[in-house]
Order: sequence, then C-alpha cells, then structure tokens
Amino acid sequence: MVQTDVLDQIRGALSRIPRVPGTGMATYERRLRDLAREGGVVPPRLVSGIGELVDAYGDR
Repeated sequence: MVQTDVLDQIRGALSRIPRVPGTGMATYERRLRDLAREGGVVPPRLVSGIGELVDAYGDR
C-alpha cells in the first residue's frame, strides 16, 4: 500500500499535469475499498486521498 507521505508527493507531482491516462488509479482505489470491506487494515486517509486523486486526475 502507498504510505500517506508518498500520497502527498504524488499529489504534488500530479498538480503539474491535467489528467493521468489509464485506469490504474481507479483500479487501486477500488482494491483499497475492497480490502477495507473484507476487514483489511486500510488507512482511511489513504482511501480518501486516492479517491480525491482519481476524481481530480484520473480517467474513468
């Protein structure tokens, strides 16, 4: 899993581009949500942070 400090670095890098091609971020977001539903330990800040990035920069 991506650590939250890495998420901040990713957010900074993405702020320089309009969109991220592909569905990798959305797939990762879905997998994190699946893991959380299955009882896995997934930091809520990570899930919400990835969700924000997908909304802002991802192609769906």
